[in-house]
Amino acid sequence: MVKHSFIELAEHASKLRRSIPPVKLTYKNMLRDPSVKYRAFAPPKMVKRIWPDKTIQKAPRWLSTDLRDGNQSLPDPMSVAQKKEYFHKLINIGFKEIEVSFPSASQTDFDFTRYAVENAPDDVGIQCLVQSREHLIKEPWKH
Repeated sequence: MVKHSFIELAEHASKLRRSIPPVKLTYKNMLRDPSVKYRAFAPPKMVKRIWPDKTIQKAPRWLSTDLRDGNQSLPDPMSVAQKKEYFHKLINIGFKEIEVSFPSASQTDFDFTRYAVENAPDDVGIQCLVQSREHLIKEPWKH
């Protein structure tokens, strides 16, 4: 009896799974400004407090670190072409701050940093990590 009921339950669950269409998510389905989904936090009312009573009035600017250093430690590192494609996808998604690489780590990272500096839209900030040595700081940004 129990075995028979279990089999019926499994068959019913299998039919349900087939009848529910999968949801296809792409970045096109994402809201341009996801902050509109949420209402602002209402802070507790307390006297003589300045900064705790302030609330966030607009969404933060997100920083993507997906292209940062570490590429050289991957078993199959991204090429400059792959990094360029990824970079443009981040821009298309809407990132305005992108940390691109560690330019002194490898020639690939240096070449890609130059590409990002030269090809980023005016409203996109490019960041990179570098040792605190003057020649390493200036080199990726030379024109």
